[in-house]
Amino acid sequence: MGDFGDVAMLGPMAAGTVLVAAFAFRRTSEPLIRLLRRARARELLTERGPVTGVLADTEDGPVEVRADLVIGADGRHSTVRVRADLAPVSDSPPMDVLWFRLPRRPEDRVPFFQGGKGALISIDRGDYWQIAYAIPAAAFAELKAAGLPAFRNRVAELAPALRDRTQQIDGWEAVHQLTVRVDRLPRWHRPGLLCIGDAAHAMSPAGGVGINLAVQDAVATANLLGPLLARGGRPADTDLARVQARRQRAARMTQAFQLGILRVRP
Repeated sequence: MGDFGDVAMLGPMAAGTVLVAAFAFRRTSEPLIRLLRRARARELLTERGPVTGVLADTEDGPVEVRADLVIGADGRHSTVRVRADLAPVSDSPPMDVLWFRLPRRPEDRVPFFQGGKGALISIDRGDYWQIAYAIPAAAFAELKAAGLPAFRNRVAELAPALRDRTQQIDGWEAVHQLTVRVDRLPRWHRPGLLCIGDAAHAMSPAGGVGINLAVQDAVATANLLGPLLARGGRPADTDLARVQARRQRAARMTQAFQLGILRVRP
């Protein structure tokens, strides 16, 4: 958790890091940042309605952090949005994504997306392929019951170019199950508080673009609210709405694309 004078940021991900850096860049004349490690937000502090800070649990006990603006960048399971009574909506049921790696060779020609029994996303990471295999929710138990050879065969059918190395999936411990729900907040803010990144619009792993959206949210937040905060102002709810208006279209379009390619069948 970061506390830098007039802003309290909660979240471990890149959005939070970039946000802190962006505000710091705007106000380098002041000692801004106090980083609280292993601090977990428990409750929001309010004063006659608006959010005025957070109560966090730390290794040294509870700590109150007061701020003109609280930013929830704490991911798809956001504590901040729950405590703020900001409820997400979803256009799709949850799905499971099986996340694993296979070696990549320079001559590989592997499509980004292949559909069939599930949907296979292959992300080029240089010396390996990061694979996201989307299946209906709760279908992983059936896959495990069928055994690793059957799973390897499914992968090979969807990505024939990788057939000769599926044997490197040598145990289920190499396959990480993610239960994914693509959702969004109809309203990203309330007086004194703003959610960004997955806390505002949870993305699927498809394409590995969630972190890009989170960073863009953070930069837009810094650009739109930084000058006001630098003058000692407290952002009004209309100011927070400008951040949502700037960013929500890109988030919704990306989610629609992800849901389109991840329509899966058993």
